Amino acid sequence: MAINQTNLLRYTVKPIHLKEIEEREGEQYRIAYGLVIDPDYLDADTNKKVDSKDVEYTAHYFMSHYDEIGTPEGCSVVESYIVPVENAKIGPFPVTKGSWVMAFEITNSDLLYKITNSEFEGIVVTLSTSVRETKTEEVTEPLKEEDTQLAIRETNEAELLGKFGISRSQIRDYQILCLPENFDEAASMDELLDTKQGVNLCEQFKQAGLKTANSFDLKIHQDYYHRKSAIDLWLGTIWVLDYVVLSLVVNIIGSLIAQRLNEFWESVKNKPVLLSQMPTANFTINIELGDKVVINKFVEDLVDVQKRLDELDDKFQHLTSS
Repeated sequence: MAINQTNLLRYTVKPIHLKEIEEREGEQYRIAYGLVIDPDYLDADTNKKVDSKDVEYTAHYFMSHYDEIGTPEGCSVVESYIVPVENAKIGPFPVTKGSWVMAFEITNSDLLYKITNSEFEGIVVTLSTSVRETKTEEVTEPLKEEDTQLAIRETNEAELLGKFGISRSQIRDYQILCLPENFDEAASMDELLDTKQGVNLCEQFKQAGLKTANSFDLKIHQDYYHRKSAIDLWLGTIWVLDYVVLSLVVNIIGSLIAQRLNEFWESVKNKPVLLSQMPTANFTINIELGDKVVINKFVEDLVDVQKRLDELDDKFQHLTSS
């Protein structure tokens, strides 16, 4: 591959596991482990997927230029490796084979506090040198960073459904549509992203007696993919055509959240937990009100999502009773 001259190579490593080492010679070590690049995910710094071979190349290139690596004060790199096997874990959390992992010794008390007690973007690692240009795969990012709070906006139904050829007559017998997670943003069918979890949620709605259709039923999309996160929920776009059934929708999603939280707390039993380790839910609820569609986006940890779901349900309970 070609050499691409650049002033700075930068990676943000979000710690997902903190390990305390026994005191040695009067000192206590705290090691923070985090993923630098996972070949199954978008790279947070470039918003692209990195080819697995280039993950390995970049990891090796970094460490061969160790003297030029920059880290925050009180934070030094003590490990760097490529995950060699399937079903590996960092602490209690699964990681993908081929991922690049870094571990840092943390001696800065302010940095340690941020890692353990507050929202933390990550440890920024830099390398000022020439680097090889890497192959990347453009991937549609369905939920953008600015949507980390519950985002509510209104739009016209025809603008969303019409662009994929879905007519009102086609969906008149349904109460719920389970659609791809990026349905609002995608410009064409080729960009749609259905997940296995979203397909499973559709089946749960059907089993609960809700008249439900997904993109397979509507023949706008015929494929789905697995997200590799073992703890997060990716439930797609849930389109509520009849807001009277919203409470049941919220209850079903709430049961999934409760189950995932129970699994999470069981996995970290008697271990310290970082906020960055908390599982998240990622989905959108579109609710029809007359000729308007109210769009609610959720990209938050499961506890906050449940609170916001309850608030949303309360608002529409008031609407149905008035």
